[in-house]
Amino acid sequence: ILRFFPEAQARTLPDRRAVLEALATVPERELTEHLFLEAAAAPPPTAALADISQYSDLPDLRMGRILERLEAFKAERPELFDEAQRQPARFLNTADCDIRVEAFTPNRLELRVNNRVRGYVYYNDGWSRYWRAYDRGQAAPLQVANYNFKAVLLEPGEHRLEFVFDPWPYRLCLGLYYGAWLLAIVAIGWLLAKPGAGPRPG
Repeated sequence: ILRFFPEAQARTLPDRRAVLEALATVPERELTEHLFLEAAAAPPPTAALADISQYSDLPDLRMGRILERLEAFKAERPELFDEAQRQPARFLNTADCDIRVEAFTPNRLELRVNNRVRGYVYYNDGWSRYWRAYDRGQAAPLQVANYNFKAVLLEPGEHRLEFVFDPWPYRLCLGLYYGAWLLAIVAIGWLLAKPGAGPRPG
């Protein structure tokens, strides 16, 4: 779910369709050795796997075929999957980079990264325009990677890298919702406390 790719292992393709074609046609082993980026200047608002249904002329992208390829790769390299389950940290640290997870929640990931070559920290978690990346507290450009995920390019050195999910429209709506409830409670309290608001003697 988290990996460093040296810049030489990243392939920038012209658009989303080219990325899908590459993911559908390259050998399984190459998928573990390369990162596929989109050259488009403006990333999509969202990138959902359901979007692949529009590419009916790419039969390798049918869900059944994707699962077949995964099972075939697992059968070919069972030791890789066993090792990933027993020692996941082994796959975070390579000759080119050391990664340490400092904190994790569904909306935030904080990493310590020490990379010896220029390259990408790849976070295999769904893309959204509300994800942000920060390197040492400064905003860092976030790129769509492998069609539906994200990556950040880092120069060699030590980094405190954060991925933060900040859906401000949701927070705004939540604030308005609770604000409306508060106003309603205040209004009801004011009406009940108003002189003459109680029942009149008959």
